[in-house]
Amino acid sequence: MSEHLLHSIQLSTGLEIGTNKEKTLHAQLNFSLNSGEIMLLVGRNGVGKSVLLRTLAGMQAPLVGSVEIQGQAIGMLSESQRAACVSMVLATPPQDLRLSVLEVVMSGRFRFASNIKGYHREDESIARNWLKKMGLEDWSDRLFLSLSDGEKQKVMLARCWAQDTPLLLLDEPLAFLDYPSRKEFLELLSSLCREHGKAAIYSSHDLSLSLQHCSSVLHLKRQGHAYYSDPSELSGDQWMLD
Repeated sequence: MSEHLLHSIQLSTGLEIGTNKEKTLHAQLNFSLNSGEIMLLVGRNGVGKSVLLRTLAGMQAPLVGSVEIQGQAIGMLSESQRAACVSMVLATPPQDLRLSVLEVVMSGRFRFASNIKGYHREDESIARNWLKKMGLEDWSDRLFLSLSDGEKQKVMLARCWAQDTPLLLLDEPLAFLDYPSRKEFLELLSSLCREHGKAAIYSSHDLSLSLQHCSSVLHLKRQGHAYYSDPSELSGDQWMLD
């Protein structure tokens, strides 16, 4: 029996609120994700979706429990090892990167770069390929900081693809995109996971569109949580109920 790509074990997430003080947001989160699967993360603003994603990415430690990616505890991995396992897109794109669009996307290839030669020709080819798939091939030379937030988020999504990790964590990736771009992005995410054996977790308030492209749903509430292995069990406004 193959191991899960992602496995959370008795996971509790939360925040430090002072010296030696912690606030637990969610406890006893036990779920798994296999290659080819997409989990939709829903819940009200401020409920702790971003905290969970950051914990899964190893950007902050869990209060209790552990997160395993391909059988390895994320907390035991070095920064470079984590970069090979998981890529993440934050809810708000960077605002002041003084790089071209191509350079931003190529930065997702940093873990493949040589200490001596730097990036390889293949890295630029891969970066340009993802820009093309995102419909951004004409943006290569544009300055990233000159873009709108929606345009920046598209570039950060291309960077995430270029990083080529088995697990993708996406915090509100649809927030700055118009409806056609949202639909195209979710179709690309679905095909990427299905055809290349990747898994993804992303948060979104666009439930009607997202339910068409996910294989499971984790609903974080102000008190507790609910997991749906069948997205059809979740009605259009059910996620708003705490």
